[in-house]
Amino acid sequence: MDQYCSAMLNDINEKLNSIDGPDRLARLRSYYFTWRLPEHPESETLHDLVCRIVDARENLLVPYDISQLLGLFTVSASDSDLSILEHCRRHFVILREIQREIASQ
Repeated sequence: MDQYCSAMLNDINEKLNSIDGPDRLARLRSYYFTWRLPEHPESETLHDLVCRIVDARENLLVPYDISQLLGLFTVSASDSDLSILEHCRRHFVILREIQREIASQ
């Protein structure tokens, strides 16, 4: 998980370099809201995690227990849900980074 998150965070940081904003949190939020929400998966377990992502996104500036999404790195997915799982993992990485930025202010 750490290796995945680190690689994803590098990608996010590259994108942030091209976004205008007063600070890193503003650029993270601006970039994050260009993302679409994950599609509805077949798996009920993954569906529950998608719902948690939606909740975290809707309450972005409220402290959120991001550990509720750690199941994204242990859940298995069918072939039809693999792209949705990957999309959800990307959401986890940026949500975690936004939470870290909020905590550091």
